[in-house]
Amino acid sequence: MGMNSSVMIQMTAESLLNSPKKCALVELGLIEVRGEEASKFLQNLVTSDVRLIHPGQGQFSSWCDAKGRIQATFWLIPFDDALYLILPRTMVLGVLSRLRMFVLRSRVTLRDASGDMKLLGFIGRPEFPSEANSFVFPEIPCMVSSFSGGALMALPGSGVPRFLVLGPADQIDRISEKLLEALPQASSCTWSLFDIAAGIPTIGEATAGDFIPQMLDLESLGALSFTKGCYPGQEVVARLQYRGQLKRKLYRAVIETPEIPAPGTPLASPLTEESVGQVLASVRLDDSLILVQAVVVIERKDSADIYLGSASGPVLYFEPDWLPFDNSKETSHVH
Repeated sequence: MGMNSSVMIQMTAESLLNSPKKCALVELGLIEVRGEEASKFLQNLVTSDVRLIHPGQGQFSSWCDAKGRIQATFWLIPFDDALYLILPRTMVLGVLSRLRMFVLRSRVTLRDASGDMKLLGFIGRPEFPSEANSFVFPEIPCMVSSFSGGALMALPGSGVPRFLVLGPADQIDRISEKLLEALPQASSCTWSLFDIAAGIPTIGEATAGDFIPQMLDLESLGALSFTKGCYPGQEVVARLQYRGQLKRKLYRAVIETPEIPAPGTPLASPLTEESVGQVLASVRLDDSLILVQAVVVIERKDSADIYLGSASGPVLYFEPDWLPFDNSKETSHVH
């Protein structure tokens, strides 16, 4: 495969430490949950412990169906007395419609906030003009700092710090176009690559309902609590944790192919005709290498090569350690 891909990623990540970038994150949308029972409402629905959220703390989370299958993954960020779910824009209306079915008599309102609220991503820590000295970059993942008109949350990862900025659209535009006009713009697939490298799973329409939380290693992200109490699918998730054995797991791999595999693309093994996993997300590293995030049957991965699509497809090269990579290509599949 030429230069070891993890070495290539590390070299580029180191260059990013001294060259921060901004990312418009136009492929992400927001659901606003507001009201005096907003926290309680979400606590009864999602896999994380929402009680841990406060103005200085957000978290990653997921929502399951009654069978314990993940319907959506998202960031939860507090801002302006509300909680915001950040997830792929293509998922917003469907998730919002289904969440509204649980409102009943709860004192809470839900709405699609993707129009009047906006997101901005930072890769690295940009230098703000002196008049914008209210910006404080948290050092610990999922910590939130507030500023005039918005909130900023640090994301987990390796090598290069990243931050999500949330606020009214006019405020985010002012930051991006006025305060940081000269800051280089990163592509959306660069952001996706950092998500894959950091082990952050994104559920889209093609993969909704395919995985239980442990398959995506949500506990390591603080997105899965076994002490919080009931939520849809909680019994299934708890039973696997305490009685069962995890058979599928999230991995990162590299494949040599010119085509970027779509989410849901099956994986194959020469040992069986059945699918042994599927692609969750993928992004281009260079002209021939694709970084893939996939859920794979552990036993099959440990006993034979795994191939994309069929046993005659390209092989997946699994590597345990990844650092982020600054990708200038404009192609990726994360939805």
